[in-house]
Order: sequence, then C-alpha cells, then structure tokens
Amino acid sequence: MLASSVHTAQTIGFGLIAAVMVLCAINVVASKNVVRAALSLVLVMAGAAAQYILLAAEFRSEEHTSELQSLAYLVCRLLLEK
Repeated sequence: MLASSVHTAQTIGFGLIAAVMVLCAINVVASKNVVRAALSLVLVMAGAAAQYILLAAEFRSEEHTSELQSLAYLVCRLLLEK
C-alpha cells in the first residue's frame, strides 16, 4: 500500500514539474521582457534538476567521471598546443 502511494505521489510530482517546465519554456520563447525570459529559463533548468532528483538519477556516475576527466584533459592539451 505504501509503495503504491509513493509511486502515485512521484507520478503526480513528475506531471506537475513537467507542466511548469513546459509553461516556462513557452514563456522563454514568447516573452518580450528579457528578465522574465531569463527567470523562466532558470525555472526550466531547476525543473530539469528536480526531475533528475525525483527519478533518483545520478548526475554523474563514477564510470563517466573518468571519461569526462580524460576528455577535459584532451581538450586542455589541444588548447595549450595551439
């Protein structure tokens, strides 16, 4: 019973966050005021972060960390060689 109610709450939360993200994304494009567009963009990014947290997804895994470090190292070497 408890697992079912948690799943339902997560589904409702996911839907609410997604709806807010869609409305804010439309406002980013449609707004003539740059400040409102920027604030809407911040809300879209915060919503994306909230979705990751809600889904219990990892922002970076240990496996990808070493790949990112290798890529950063290669980019730095390329930039320093020029």
